[in-house]
Amino acid sequence: PFLIGESGKANDFILYDMMPILLVGHAAVYLGIAQAAFDEAVTHAKNRMHHHKEQTLGGYETIQRYIGEMKIELDKTRHLLYHAASKIDIGQSNQHFDPTIMSTKVAACETAQFVTNTAIQVCGGRGHNRNMPLERYWRDARAGSLMRPTDDVLKLFIAWSICELPIT
Repeated sequence: PFLIGESGKANDFILYDMMPILLVGHAAVYLGIAQAAFDEAVTHAKNRMHHHKEQTLGGYETIQRYIGEMKIELDKTRHLLYHAASKIDIGQSNQHFDPTIMSTKVAACETAQFVTNTAIQVCGGRGHNRNMPLERYWRDARAGSLMRPTDDVLKLFIAWSICELPIT
């Protein structure tokens, strides 16, 4: 048998050594969900024709604004995710509860919720259909903030870390 970490210290290994990787991994998953929802909404906006106006749904200014807002949130979160991953990769994240790493999971979950909600707004009733991927993305995005460590707990950890309080 082989052993990862010290014998009898599995909780410490997971909490201190693996947590940054797990948080960035969660963030990547929820950013991926958000991207998929965005792609679905853009495809719908480009292809859904309103014949009475002879234009696609994407021709409406409100839909254009929604698409712009989703893109901005995706780009901000992707930048944060890449920054956090690079901190881990180059060994710059030497504190076990790095606020940037913890913020990444929270930001990705919030972005996923915003983008999936907005994508459903763009797609209308079709977005709510249980047979369509957008409805599943919306449910999955909502679940992200509830996955351990929950976003509420991470926000406390972030504040404790910044205020140099012990994380309990």
